Amino acid sequence: MNGRVLAASFDNPMLQARMAIRQAASASPISAQPVGPEIVLLTKGDDNLRDIRMSPADYFPALQ
Repeated sequence: MNGRVLAASFDNPMLQARMAIRQAASASPISAQPVGPEIVLLTKGDDNLRDIRMSPADYFPALQ
């Protein structure tokens, strides 16, 4: 956002976590199809940069 990086790939780690927990809790067999969020290329000119949600740097979930 400060102009130092021209572009970066983004694969939505928060969505990855939700999908991983859903897959781990699923009783159905794991599909051979790839599972994961779409990886998009973000550039500094994108209008939606402020809308992207990232987990806080000190966030470490504990699974029980």
